[in-house]
Amino acid sequence: MDIAGVFDQSLDLAADQPFIICRNRQWSFAAFHALCTQVARTLPTTGRIACYLADSPQLVAIILGAGLAQNDLLILNRDYPAEDIDSHLQQLDCALLITDSSEFLDNASERANTHTAVLSVGAFMHDCESAQAIAEPKQHSGELLVMTSGTTGAAKCARYQWQDLLQ
Repeated sequence: MDIAGVFDQSLDLAADQPFIICRNRQWSFAAFHALCTQVARTLPTTGRIACYLADSPQLVAIILGAGLAQNDLLILNRDYPAEDIDSHLQQLDCALLITDSSEFLDNASERANTHTAVLSVGAFMHDCESAQAIAEPKQHSGELLVMTSGTTGAAKCARYQWQDLLQ
C-alpha cells in the first residue's frame, strides 16, 4: 500500500477525529487530508522540492502532500547554516525552496542566477487553496531527503523512499 492508500484508509476510519492541534487551531483528519491533497496538486511535477521551515502544520502538510504526489522532497534542518544551503540546493538539483526564512525571501532577487525558485510558505499555501487537479502519476516512487546541520559532527543527508516509510 502506498501513502495515498494509507491516508485514504485512515480517512475512512477517523474523518472527524482531531488530527493536528497547534496553538489555537485544530484540523480534523478529513480537513488535513484535504489540505495535503491540495498541497500534492500544487507541487511542481519535476525537480526536487526543498523545505526550510520551522516545525508547523504547514511543514507536515508539505511532507504528506509530497508523499501523495510522489515528489522528491528535501527537508533542511533549521539549525543548518543558511549560507551553506544555496550550494546544497544546486548540488541536489532543487527546483523549489518553500521557506519561512526572511533571509531567503529577502534575498530572492540575488538568487536569480540559481535555478531554485524561492517561495514563502504563506504564498505556497495560498496557491494550494486554488489547486484543481493532481498531476499525472510519476514513474518513480519519489524520495524524502532529510538534511541535518552537523551540530554534532559533519552535516549529513538521510535518504528514504516513500514506500519504505510505510513499513
